[in-house]
Amino acid sequence: MIARLAVLESSNPELKAARAAYIAAEAEHERKVSAGEIDKDAVDEDWEKAKKDWNDYINEHIAQFDTGGYTGSWGSNGKLAILHEQEAVFNRD
Repeated sequence: MIARLAVLESSNPELKAARAAYIAAEAEHERKVSAGEIDKDAVDEDWEKAKKDWNDYINEHIAQFDTGGYTGSWGSNGKLAILHEQEAVFNRD
């Protein structure tokens, strides 16, 4: 998954920034836990916000077709797709 995100990030600075913010907030949360500043199960608002922003970005900009569906029209450039095992993609025509 990380290699796939690297490909996506190379063409999308907003995705790269959202992921970097999430990773930084997670590292800060782990630092606080290690330093005994907070309990490991404590709610860390900065980390929760970064996770929410990351998930919102993914849900808004990366289409999910876990139950099938039409991918829409993107012009001649196409889009990158991440598929699972035994999934099939067909041309409309």
